[in-house]
Amino acid sequence: MRQSLFVCTLLCFTASLNAQKNEFANGLYWELNSGVLTISGNGPIPGYTCPWDGKGNVEKIIIQDGVTSIGKVTFWEYSKPHHLKSVVIGNSVTSIGERAFTDCILLQSVTIGNSVTYIDECAFYNCTSLQSITIPNTVTLHDMAFSLMYLESSKQP
Repeated sequence: MRQSLFVCTLLCFTASLNAQKNEFANGLYWELNSGVLTISGNGPIPGYTCPWDGKGNVEKIIIQDGVTSIGKVTFWEYSKPHHLKSVVIGNSVTSIGERAFTDCILLQSVTIGNSVTYIDECAFYNCTSLQSITIPNTVTLHDMAFSLMYLESSKQP
């Protein structure tokens, strides 16, 4: 009985740690809960920033309204030690930086909000499992934004 209580307490404590909001940039927060990484707050995600790395498996990333841009190399190779399959980018994001999702080889679907106007070089380079992407028709793409992938379908709202 004592072991069961310890295990239950440990699991509950771990779950509460995973659900905690953590500040990582001025006015931005990340939260990891049951494989979903949610980024919230107001402002840009700085390049080369990944404080959630090593904190648990991430299958889905949700970037909420309020976030204004995704910096360089933010989620590069994120699927190799993890299981990233889906990304939803909120309507306030205006740009996706260079190599932001490069080599996320298990990524299958991306939904990009209506405010994105630019997707930089190699932003989704080598995302070879990407099957569908929803992208605004007003976006400007760098020539190599989606290099080395085999997209099955895309749609513009």
